[in-house]
Amino acid sequence: MFTKKRGSILTAALVLSTASLATHAVESSTTPYVGNYIADVAKEHKSVADSYKIITEPVHARFDWLKDYGTASPATEVTIDGKKYAAFSGCEPHNCTNSSYVLLLDPESNEFVTGAVLFQNDDDTPKKEATPNPTDPKLAQDTSKPQTTVMWLGEYSYDYIPSVWRLFYPEDN
Repeated sequence: MFTKKRGSILTAALVLSTASLATHAVESSTTPYVGNYIADVAKEHKSVADSYKIITEPVHARFDWLKDYGTASPATEVTIDGKKYAAFSGCEPHNCTNSSYVLLLDPESNEFVTGAVLFQNDDDTPKKEATPNPTDPKLAQDTSKPQTTVMWLGEYSYDYIPSVWRLFYPEDN
């Protein structure tokens, strides 16, 4: 019989083992900066701070919180075509579900190569009830609700897209 108490114990064990695996993956990484916060890395490495400013500057007018790195998570390791990157992510303070970013840092050059800002488009511009789809009216897009928008930063390459996307929306394993 599966009781509430037993379910809670199993859930706690699963959460702890998953956290342990994630910690082990970060601790065993040889990629520089993995496990560190962007603000700390930028404070210690001017080249990283400068690269961060360059890659995020085009969107500072809209996302001024990016100037201070937002509410950040420790960097993780991402491998794309055999090359390892430090993936930094964060979000707008007190608005993480609606506004976040991911940036990939090449640890060899200390430069951010690509990234994206994902946000809910909830501006005050008038919206139609739906955007018609000329080929299939069933696929009309409802624009009366906020829409998720992705703004790419740095190099836009099809090689980076899947990795950046998975950092915004991790797959359940």
